[in-house]
Amino acid sequence: MTAQPGAQDTSTDSMVSSFWTRLQGEWRTARDLPARLERPAVIALFLLAALLRLITLGQDSLWIDEGYTLAAAGLSYGHIFSVPFDTHPPLHFALVKVFTGFLSGEWAVRLPSALFALASLVPAWLLARRLMGSLGALAVLGVLALSYTHIVYANNGRDYALLLFFLFLAAYAIQGFTDALLRGPLISRQTLKWGALYALAAAGGLYTHNTAILYLFVLNAGLSVWVLFHAPRKSFGVIAGLGVVHLLPFLIWAPWLLVMLGTSGAFDWLHQMSPVEAAVTLAATIGPNSVPAPLMLVFFIALLAGLGMAVLRPGWSAVMIILHLIAFPGFIWLMGFVYKPIYMERIILPALLGGALAIGYFAAHARRDWLAGGLTGLALLVSLISAGAYTLRGDSASNVGAQVIQDWRGAITAQAEAGETLIICDTFTWPVVHEYAGARRVLVHHERGVWDLTPADWRDNYGRPVAERMQHAADGMPDWMLRTEVAWPETVAASPSLVFLKADILCNDGEPEELRARLIASGYKLETTGQWRGVSAERYVR
Repeated sequence: MTAQPGAQDTSTDSMVSSFWTRLQGEWRTARDLPARLERPAVIALFLLAALLRLITLGQDSLWIDEGYTLAAAGLSYGHIFSVPFDTHPPLHFALVKVFTGFLSGEWAVRLPSALFALASLVPAWLLARRLMGSLGALAVLGVLALSYTHIVYANNGRDYALLLFFLFLAAYAIQGFTDALLRGPLISRQTLKWGALYALAAAGGLYTHNTAILYLFVLNAGLSVWVLFHAPRKSFGVIAGLGVVHLLPFLIWAPWLLVMLGTSGAFDWLHQMSPVEAAVTLAATIGPNSVPAPLMLVFFIALLAGLGMAVLRPGWSAVMIILHLIAFPGFIWLMGFVYKPIYMERIILPALLGGALAIGYFAAHARRDWLAGGLTGLALLVSLISAGAYTLRGDSASNVGAQVIQDWRGAITAQAEAGETLIICDTFTWPVVHEYAGARRVLVHHERGVWDLTPADWRDNYGRPVAERMQHAADGMPDWMLRTEVAWPETVAASPSLVFLKADILCNDGEPEELRARLIASGYKLETTGQWRGVSAERYVR
C-alpha cells in the first residue's frame, strides 16, 4: 500500500483559517488503491453484504412487532398517510404495503429492510471515500457489510434499516453542504445540490422514525459548534444555511411531532442505564457478536486507534467519527434524565457509522503499512466470523443481538391440529398468530370472555388515531370489541380443544393463570405443553 496524491482528508480549507493551513502540512496523505483493485473489491463487498442479508431472510418466524407491521400494511395508502394510527410515522408501513402486493409473510415484511440496509452502505462508503480516500472507504464498507448488528436489522421487518439509510444519506449530504458553504457563497450550484439531497434525506428520516429528530439535532448542532470555533468568519453564513435547509422537511413533519408528544406517555418500560451499561450496549451495537472476547478486543483496538488518530488530527473525519460514535449515543443517554429513558441498541444504530469510520481512518492514516493492513485486516476477519455466526445461528437463541425472535410459526405448526381453536391473551399478538393460523379460529381472552376477531375488526381498532385508541383503553371497551365479544360458555361449547399461545415477554400479570383456571373449570385438561423460541404453547382437550 502506497500513498497517493490527492487522497488526503478534504476536511480543511486553507482559505478558511490559518490554523487549518498549518495543520494541513502535518497530515499524512491517505493511502489509496488503484481503480483496477478498488472497483472489484467494492463489488465483492456489496455482493457479500447482499448474501449475508438475504440468505436468512425467511428463516425466523415473524415476531409480534413484525406481525403488527404486516397487518398495518393492510390499511389503505390514504389511511396510512392521513390517520396517525401509530406513534411511528407512516413511511415504512407504506413501503411494506408495496411489497405485500407481490410477496407474503416474512419476505414481504423483511425484504424492504434488507434492501434499504444494503442501500445504506452506499452513502457511508461515499462519505468515507471523500474524507479518507479509497482504501479507508473500503475498510468502512467492509466493517458495515460484515456488521452483526447491521445484518440483524436488515432481517427485522421494522423501520430501523430504512431509518439508517436516510440518516447515513443525511450525514453524507450535510457534510457536502457544510463544506460547500465554507468554500463559497450561500447560494451556489454546490449548496443547492447538497442542500436538496439533505432535505430529502431529512424528510425521509423524519417520516420513518421519530428519533430522526434527535440524530439531526446532534448532527447539525455538532457541525455548527465546529464551524463556530474553527471558521468563525464563515460561521454566520454556515449556520444560517443549516437553518434554511431544514425549513421544508420540518414543516412537512410538524404534524407527526404532535402525535409523538401526545402519545409517547405509554413508553415507560426502559430504565435509565448506568454509564457502564450504556458503554456495554454501545460496544455490542458497533462491534462483533458471538465471538470470543480476544477477537472482540482486536476489533476495538483498531477502532480506538483510529479514533485517537482522528482526534489528534482534527478535521472532517474526526468530526463525523465523534458525532456518531460519542456525541449521538451520549445525547440519547442524557435524554433519559430530562425526558425518559430511550437508550437501547435500535436507537443508537447511527453509531455503526462512527465505528466504521474510525477503523477506516486507521487503515488510511496509520504510519506503517504493515500495521494499517494487518490490524484492519484482523478487524475485518473478526467481523466476518461474527457475521458467519449470525448466518449459522440455528434455532437455539430466542434473541439475536437485541432483536427478539418468537417462533409462532413453529409453535402453531407443532401444537395446533387442523381446524383447532387458538387462544391468546392480548390483541397486539393477534396479527402474527393469525398470519400462521391459516383457517384456524383465533380468540383473544379477556376478563369477561373472549373476542373473536377478523382482520377487519383488528384494523378497525388499530387503524384509529393513537390518542383515540388510548382514550378507549382508559374509558372502557371500544365498539369493535363489544361487537366481537363472545361469552365464555359459548366458546367452550364450540371448541372441543384449545391451544393457548403466549409470548414470553407479554401477558405475565396473572392473566395466564386466570385463563388456565377457566379452562379447567369448564372441563378441559392440559394434554401437552411446549416451548419454542420466545413462545410457549399449551394444548387443552375436553
